[in-house]
Amino acid sequence: AAMRSSGLRMSRTSGSSGVTSGLNSSASFMSCRHSLAAVNVDTGEHWVLQALDTVMVEPNSFLHLFWEFVSFIFILYDLTMVPLEAFEPAEIGFTMVMTWVVRIFWTLDIL
Repeated sequence: AAMRSSGLRMSRTSGSSGVTSGLNSSASFMSCRHSLAAVNVDTGEHWVLQALDTVMVEPNSFLHLFWEFVSFIFILYDLTMVPLEAFEPAEIGFTMVMTWVVRIFWTLDIL
């Protein structure tokens, strides 16, 4: 079982207990992933955990870096376009497409 306490990751194992700082996030992420896979296997709920395992992104991966970069670009877009909506600009194809792309992106980001 794993616990979080004041920013430090504490883990209990049968032979030892250790505290590691949050700097080793990849190891913490992987141990959390493996502990999730082992939980509730007997109750038949393991398919949910397997589905969650497929959508989890490692913090050090290129995909995570790319997602954060796209988030930054969309934040800049929103910072520009949301105030401009007060002036009711004419809608063109680009703004209509970007409105839906940004909405879908932020919805997926919440999930």
